[in-house]
Amino acid sequence: MLRTIATAFGLVLVCGCFTSGQSFYRNDSNVTSFEKLKYPALADTARITGAVVVRAKLDDVGDVVSASAITGHPMLMQGVLSNIQKWVFKPNSEKEVIIVYVFRLQGVCKSQRIVSRFDFEAPYLVSVTACQLHWNPQSAGLRGRKR
Repeated sequence: MLRTIATAFGLVLVCGCFTSGQSFYRNDSNVTSFEKLKYPALADTARITGAVVVRAKLDDVGDVVSASAITGHPMLMQGVLSNIQKWVFKPNSEKEVIIVYVFRLQGVCKSQRIVSRFDFEAPYLVSVTACQLHWNPQSAGLRGRKR
C-alpha cells in the first residue's frame, strides 16, 4: 500500500500538477463534508487496484464546481469523479484541492456480496478497500468441454 501511495504522489509531481512554490500538503484544504465511496463492482471483479489522483476546482464557498482525474485506472476514475463532486471544502486561496484515492483488494469475500471499507485520512488521502469476489467458472457458465 505504501508503494501505491508513493507512486501516486510521484505521479502528481512528475505530471506537473503544481505551479512553482505550490505544496502538495495544504493546511487550508480542510474537508467540511464528504460522501463515502464504495469499491466499484466491475473493478473488483476485474481485480483492478491502484491510485486515482483527482484535482477539484472550488467555488467561493468550497463546493466542487469541476473535477478532473490527473492519473489512475479508467475503471476507478468514474466513481471518484462522481464522488468528489459531493464533497465540500473550506474555501482556500487557490480554489482547488488535490485528493488521492487508493483502491486495494484484500482477502476473499465470504459471500457473493462486495464488502467495501472507506477511510478518509485528512487532509488529502482516501483509502477504499474491498474483499475480492471469488470467481467460480461453474457459476459463470464456463464448464469444461466434454471429450
